Amino acid sequence: MEYALAGEMFWNAAFVIFGIPLFYLLFCWLFVWESRFSPRRLGDIGWKRVDYYWIIAGSIGLVFQFIQFGLESKLSDVRVEESYFRLSAQSLNIAAQALSDPSVCLEAAQELANACRLFEMIRPADPASTRVDNKIYMNYNSVFPQAETIENPFFVERIKRFKQAYSDHEEQARSTQSTKYSATIYEKYLKLLKIPAAILLVAAIALRLAKVKGEIRLKTHPIEKKRAS
Repeated sequence: MEYALAGEMFWNAAFVIFGIPLFYLLFCWLFVWESRFSPRRLGDIGWKRVDYYWIIAGSIGLVFQFIQFGLESKLSDVRVEESYFRLSAQSLNIAAQALSDPSVCLEAAQELANACRLFEMIRPADPASTRVDNKIYMNYNSVFPQAETIENPFFVERIKRFKQAYSDHEEQARSTQSTKYSATIYEKYLKLLKIPAAILLVAAIALRLAKVKGEIRLKTHPIEKKRAS
């Protein structure tokens, strides 16, 4: 991820460093320099009209850039949702571990021992893991029809906490998936705007520089001064 970000920054900087001079030379060739190959040279009125073009191009490029910032916000939301998802997975593992806690089950009475054996089917190997243990998903439907019949207060409260953690994790999974989908759609279309935005901004800067060059030429070039007089 860091290398990808560094690479993207490098290419963006290279595009600006080389793009502005190239566009500047192009605009000078088109509108400033005196040559039989130049399509036309702009006069005083023409350079005043150029202000409209570089301002419009730069404004559109900036709008596209602001939309890109919206993408960064979406990606930040994804990272936050993924963090909540991992925390909810860890809470579910801990709640599953509590149902067959060895500190209670090793010396439990017969009624508790039977329940402990039942809940061992969903005991996670690592309760602190931020990924839900597969045994919870695989054995959930086998364990909880029987768990609903347990009336011991010790287990009733822990079953309630487990089911709440399970429900919270499922809800967080849906929220995370929805946020990822939204960010994916956003990114898919905004990638199409990245190149036009960069080109418009670079072209606007180069055109503004060419305008300065053209206006200076109108005031200093002998032929142009003669025409003006």
